[in-house]
Amino acid sequence: MWAPTTEEKYGVAIYNFESKKKECLDLEIGDAVQIVEQCQGWYRGLKFHNKTKKGIFPASYISVRPCTVDHSGTFETVVPSQDPTVRELTFVIREWHIIWKQYHLKSENMKFFTLQREIYDLLDYRKNLLSETLTNDQVRDLKCEATSAVNNINQRHNLDLIPWKEGEPVDPETISPVELYSILKKASQLPRTMSSLRPTMKVVGSHRHSGLFSHHILLTIKSFPFTLEEETETYFSIYSTSGTQSKFISERFVIRRNKSGHAVDKSLPQSALFVDLNNADMEQELYLVAHLHRIGRLLQKDKEKKNLPSDYRRPFACAILSLKDLLLSGNQQETSRHSMKLQMLEREGDFSQLHETLIRKHNIKSGAAGQFDQGLVVELKKYGGNLDHVKKTDPFLLNTKNVAETRKLGFPDIILPGDVRNDLYITLNSGEFNERDKKTTGKNVEVLLSVIDQAGNLMKGTICHGTGRSAMLDEYRTFVYYHSNSPQWLETIKVSVPMEKFPECHIRFEFRHCSNTNPSTTRKPFSFSFMRLADFDGTIVKDSSYELVLYKCEDVSKLKDVGYYLKNLVSYMTEEKIDARYTDNHSLLKRNPRDKCFIETKLCSTKLTQNRDLLNLLQWRNHPKDVLKILDKLHNLPTLEIVKLLQDILDALFSMFSEDSARQNSHHIFQSLVYIFELLTDKKYEHFQTVMTTYLEHHFSASLVYKDLLECIKSKIETISKAGNQEQLQSIFKVLEYIFKFVVRSMDLFRQTPGVGNVQEEFKQQLTSVISSMQGALNLNVPNNPQIARTQVILLDHFSKTFDDLMIVLPQKDLAQMISTLLGNMREQLNPDVSRTKLQCLHTSIANQKLFSDPGARNALLPVCMGQLKHFFIHRTQLDLCASILSDVLLALHEHVDDSKDHIKKLVMALVDPVLTTVKAMDMCRISYPLGEMVSNFISMLKLMDESHYKDMLSGYPSEDMLKTFLIQMLVVFQGLVKKEIFPAGWRDMRMVTNGVILNTTQYLSQTLTDTFRTYFEKQLWSQYFHLAVQFVTQPSLQLESLPKAKQERILERYNDMRVPMGYETVSMWESLGDKKIFFIPVMVGRFLELTMVPQSEVREATLPVFYDMMECEYSYQGNFKQVESELIDKLDILIGENKGDQEYTKLFNIKLLEKVKSKSSYLGLDAERFVNSVTKLLERLMDYRNVTSLDDEMNVKDKKMTCTMNLLNFYKSDINRKEMHIRYIYKLADLHLSVHNYTEAAFTLVCHAEMLNWTNEVLPAERYGLYDYEIEAEWKRKEKLYDRIIEYFDKGKTWEYAIPYCKELVQLYETKLYDYKKLSGLLKTEARFYSHILDEVRLESEFYRVGFYGMTFPSFIRNKIFVYRGLPLEKLGTFRQRLQAEYPGSKVMSTNSLPEDSITEGDQQYIQICNVKPMSKEILIDGFRSPTNKIKSFYKFNDVDCFTYDRPFHDGVKDSKNEFKTLCLERTHLQTVNKLPGILRWFEVSRLDIQKLSPIETAIDTMTIKNEELKGVVDKYKTNQEQNLNPLTMRLNGIIDAAVNGGISNYQEAFFTSDFAIENPECAGDIVDLKQLFLYQIKLLEQALNIHGKLAPDNVKPLHDRLVELFADMKSGFDDQGSPDARNMSLPRNMPVPVPTAGELLLPDISDESAKSSSSVSPVSSLSSRSSIYNEVTGSSEEVHAIS
Repeated sequence: MWAPTTEEKYGVAIYNFESKKKECLDLEIGDAVQIVEQCQGWYRGLKFHNKTKKGIFPASYISVRPCTVDHSGTFETVVPSQDPTVRELTFVIREWHIIWKQYHLKSENMKFFTLQREIYDLLDYRKNLLSETLTNDQVRDLKCEATSAVNNINQRHNLDLIPWKEGEPVDPETISPVELYSILKKASQLPRTMSSLRPTMKVVGSHRHSGLFSHHILLTIKSFPFTLEEETETYFSIYSTSGTQSKFISERFVIRRNKSGHAVDKSLPQSALFVDLNNADMEQELYLVAHLHRIGRLLQKDKEKKNLPSDYRRPFACAILSLKDLLLSGNQQETSRHSMKLQMLEREGDFSQLHETLIRKHNIKSGAAGQFDQGLVVELKKYGGNLDHVKKTDPFLLNTKNVAETRKLGFPDIILPGDVRNDLYITLNSGEFNERDKKTTGKNVEVLLSVIDQAGNLMKGTICHGTGRSAMLDEYRTFVYYHSNSPQWLETIKVSVPMEKFPECHIRFEFRHCSNTNPSTTRKPFSFSFMRLADFDGTIVKDSSYELVLYKCEDVSKLKDVGYYLKNLVSYMTEEKIDARYTDNHSLLKRNPRDKCFIETKLCSTKLTQNRDLLNLLQWRNHPKDVLKILDKLHNLPTLEIVKLLQDILDALFSMFSEDSARQNSHHIFQSLVYIFELLTDKKYEHFQTVMTTYLEHHFSASLVYKDLLECIKSKIETISKAGNQEQLQSIFKVLEYIFKFVVRSMDLFRQTPGVGNVQEEFKQQLTSVISSMQGALNLNVPNNPQIARTQVILLDHFSKTFDDLMIVLPQKDLAQMISTLLGNMREQLNPDVSRTKLQCLHTSIANQKLFSDPGARNALLPVCMGQLKHFFIHRTQLDLCASILSDVLLALHEHVDDSKDHIKKLVMALVDPVLTTVKAMDMCRISYPLGEMVSNFISMLKLMDESHYKDMLSGYPSEDMLKTFLIQMLVVFQGLVKKEIFPAGWRDMRMVTNGVILNTTQYLSQTLTDTFRTYFEKQLWSQYFHLAVQFVTQPSLQLESLPKAKQERILERYNDMRVPMGYETVSMWESLGDKKIFFIPVMVGRFLELTMVPQSEVREATLPVFYDMMECEYSYQGNFKQVESELIDKLDILIGENKGDQEYTKLFNIKLLEKVKSKSSYLGLDAERFVNSVTKLLERLMDYRNVTSLDDEMNVKDKKMTCTMNLLNFYKSDINRKEMHIRYIYKLADLHLSVHNYTEAAFTLVCHAEMLNWTNEVLPAERYGLYDYEIEAEWKRKEKLYDRIIEYFDKGKTWEYAIPYCKELVQLYETKLYDYKKLSGLLKTEARFYSHILDEVRLESEFYRVGFYGMTFPSFIRNKIFVYRGLPLEKLGTFRQRLQAEYPGSKVMSTNSLPEDSITEGDQQYIQICNVKPMSKEILIDGFRSPTNKIKSFYKFNDVDCFTYDRPFHDGVKDSKNEFKTLCLERTHLQTVNKLPGILRWFEVSRLDIQKLSPIETAIDTMTIKNEELKGVVDKYKTNQEQNLNPLTMRLNGIIDAAVNGGISNYQEAFFTSDFAIENPECAGDIVDLKQLFLYQIKLLEQALNIHGKLAPDNVKPLHDRLVELFADMKSGFDDQGSPDARNMSLPRNMPVPVPTAGELLLPDISDESAKSSSSVSPVSSLSSRSSIYNEVTGSSEEVHAIS
């Protein structure tokens, strides 16, 4: 038994389920289902995205998912318990999938594959979000990336933007419209890139380093395939070849390997992160350089020797890797693997330049000699952005055991907070060591570096020779060159000494000779040198290159007296001491003048300085009298030095405020602070502003300095009137934000001091005094001094940035009151820039959520805000800023709507009218910016209002006239909002929210209309209301039927169908008009008609009865409803042409209005019923016309367009007599004909208009019909122009016979009325030319086809109807059939010509029945001396015809196999069309159909008649023109004579000329005589033809002619031998014309007069005229079916 489910409400199909049973619901994998009931392993439910069908399906096929159920029961709503972003992405994928398929069907391959890739990308986003393996930060970043990608792609494909906020979808109904506007505007401004974003959380920009200040490269050692039987150390660093000097730009990363090539200590990192590369570095040519040192004996061959050191570092190999590809790559965090080929040394002395040689030769891939076959395999990965952020995105980087952070040599471009460094880099470049005894071999020099303090103690753990080591070194030994007196080391070490120890320490360099022979002398020192870390004045050693002074020292014990050499010896050579190198010989430590060593130093410290002036500032207490000089020199210090030591400098300056010795210089100190704060505004140091925040929070301690700072500010503000002081003031005011930060922090510290009491009031008074001075400065009016105005702008602008800080020590209410006082008391007439800044300051206070969220602060700020906004709205200035301010006000009120009702009321009363007027003015003046924001403000304001607010607003107008003006203005603005594209195309949610507010507001306004303006009637007001209602319901945004089903359901679920309530409201308002309805007839008929055509059934049913109400209303006043009828018909044609209405509307219109008309209460009578039926008929024809005109403008569609156009023009003429509409469609039909070169039909179409005109002088208005323009002119002139066109088109169509009558009519006009002989002569020449063409021109006649359209799916105008088509010239049946099938591609061609059965006519399949028909032309009445020529008569065989016929042969009874003529019959069908062909169409419907059956003898008579007529036509042709080709005559004679001789005549004689046939068929006696007469007539014609043939036959045809003569003789004798009447005594058949020779004809023997006279003696029989037409059979040609065999 089926039971409702309690928990299983939502699931997803995990298998396909398909069943043919009706009660089952077919499912595909992935279909979401709503489960309603369950029973024994089965569920009953419906698809989540197609709820039209409910069915059952197996429970095992469904994966039940969690969900939320609302409104349990019949109307329950199931919402999947899924992340909102994931759910939204799922919906987007489904929407894209529909468009993706459409691209495929349209063969738009580029768009298809692009969108396919984007769908896959979005699926990856969704999969990653569902994986539940990401951190919260990663999920947030991924959502933001995904949502940006969605809107980016939606814009590109012209889809609706989705409102997202921080990666989460928002409900447009719950947020403020101004916030929705802001979200969509931000989404619209995303760059429309053609490539989708992959969900990898990468930083990708249009430029590969766009927006990034820092870059980092991760190096990972993957393989070290070398075994040297010794330990090795490999140093990695980054080398730059760009610029004037190539150099290493990073520290070194070192890895150590044992003899087997494995890590010596596996706990040490095997990866290095080279950090803080800037954009300039990334644009350079960078290389990764690896230097490999072996660690062992001096010579590898000495490894067996004992007692020798085995820890020498010896140069061995080098490798480089270009980083160009990595730097150029725009992809972040993509790993690339590389192999670095190691180059062994050829000459040991080249080791320091080997990397340069490799780079220069660029032979990395060339396999140079000395390279290892296997390379050092490394992986590289690039990161971008702040290092802390990078580490968070890749947790691998956080572990120092994994990665060694390797810094850049020097500071990065941006010194980040917390980057505290006290590093001194020393590069040991080279040395020169000369032997006194001139030995041929050089020394093996090793340099020992150590850091020593002033007491001679070794500073342990202060040296780093490369990252990747577990601890700092106490000493560092360089690598050793073998036998080299000029070693070049280029080794850089980092010295890190505690800051307080730095000035006391020095670096000692001990130079040792390493012996590989004598263990006792190995590493014996021979010289030493030193370098102080700080100069005597306390500054750190300058960044420079130095030549060290070397002193002889073979005994290390002499170096214990550190004080001696520090005091008495120089450490490096300078220009001043260059002469002392050879004179200082009295020292205990003698200088070694021949030995040299060169080093470089570089300081990277945020605490130590190399600048003496800066050091004096930090130690100002040592020179209290020189404070002014010290402060003056501060401005000349390097900015980087100031920023690096910012905290210490600020401590020094604020300490000056606190001590009396310097306090007297407070203004100078203040100016120094201003200078430092200005530095922080430089973009280069903008990230260092957080250091300021850290300093304020944790290090600043001057609790009383706020008083001095405020006093300085106040005094500076009061000097604003001094013209020469402006630059200084501007500098101060630009950093007002920083100054107030310290003021607030100082005040905050002071009030926290125990025992100080309540200092709040004192501070408030002092601050009020500053603001008072500020107010005076801002009100200063110096119109001729723009610099003062500029200063005022800066002051006010930067004061607004202090609000957040001031709220720390001031209540929001007090601060808001101060701001309100300042801004409210400023003068109205201010400099425009000052006025704008005033608004910006107000904007800042409003936008500050912490400030404006306080009710007391809102109370203080709202009055001045509303006053300022109203002022600027009225004057139409600063609208962009006013719109932004109002947006923030409304957003804040929306967030605090519960406690802001009074604020909303005040806002509405003050600003609704100005905002409304501004929006209207901007719309009328086409001001695009900031119209959208103003509209969103207006909508937000209305959305905040409740019923009480509307009542207060509407009751606030003192008079009805003022209220009427306001309401009209409101309705007009609403009309503009729904009619114009205020918002971009993809902002559907913004439009829907706007519509919801308009609907709600209109409902409130409608009550005012009915209560106030029904008695005090205002037509304009009511008219505007109805116009708005119609525009609202008919606006494109609300027409959801064109959207995908899922999209419709989503919109309806969120917003409902707003057309329905507005439709009902409109009907209600119409009904409330009562007797005032007559004022809106007929002007509102068209508007209401447009309303009823909305494709929403409920709206249609509610609004259609309004037309009956209008008819009744007009009838009660006028006694008829002509105005409603006329207006309705006129507007129908326009609206249907605008693609409004459908077949369902036509049916509903007829049902609803007939229901009203036929009701008992109706008194309109039959006229109303006739009117409804007439309009219904017009609707059907207009729908047909629209359906075909909406198709592509191709040849195979224009036939339909012509038919529909003709139906309409006939309807407007015959049914409702609408002359102007009739004429309009005449020209539409003419244009269609001209487009396909149907000139004759175009002429006949224009004749329809010409016949409506007369030859009068009545003036006609100017008209334009498609391609035809008519100016204001007399009626006869317009008719003349029409005749000219008609004649022209008949001429182009070669139907001159139709043009001549119009020529004659114009001839009469020119000759007897206008006396315009010039036009007359030209027209007569044209007429003469037409006559000549009739006789001389060759015209290709068209064939005619009977076409039947059977099946209910054909359009109504051809459904189950028969037409006769006039084919194109030379168009045969096969071609015509193909053309018709192309027009109706789904149709089938019937194989028979019999009338179809009901199953075909009533079925859905389309069938077309096509066959040839012959025109039955009327005979030309001869009233003259002679018969017209064939040229004249032939035209009327195929023109001006409306009767047609076609035959279907069959056998009566059993077919006689020996002689088929005995049973061969014909079924002859006669057709008559409604109009003659040609006419205004190339086809017309058949109005009459008659079927006639011909007996076998009648069939034989018909066949002989046709043959004789054809033969006679050929004979006549050769009589008049003997110069033409003889072949047609030859073939005709051969065909007839040969067939007759070979049995044709005998078969006919056997069938019909026997006595048995005459006895059995006495009623055929006359037919027998007729048939014999036809044979005789054929013989006479053949004689004439043979005579002509004999005369004209050339010699090569004479044998054939002789043969034909013999056969003809046999034919005659055979006819005589069968007992037929003697050919000589037979008369001509009745009604058969005798050939009459004409002038110029070849005189031939003719039929004797006796024979002609004898015909009168034949007994009368039925006339042959009904049988003498030209026929064409269905199954084949006439020769095939009826030939004499």
